[in-house]
Amino acid sequence: MRGFPGANNDQIATFKAYIERKVAANRDFVERLLRARDFQEAVRIQVEYLQSQLKAAAEDASQIGTKIASLLNRSTG
Repeated sequence: MRGFPGANNDQIATFKAYIERKVAANRDFVERLLRARDFQEAVRIQVEYLQSQLKAAAEDASQIGTKIASLLNRSTG
């Protein structure tokens, strides 16, 4: 990852933490899905996972927006 043009250590650490969270969430989802007792429970687990991923995506978008706004404020100030 150090080969990304313009990436600093904080950005690399942030990206690494993001990927680690995604891998952990996916691992948990698969483990729960494999333990489902029936089709209905499997569907419920999938719906919960989808909802959690949509929530996480909204939070990520909000954080990105905040960072972009901060960068724009620095460049104009």
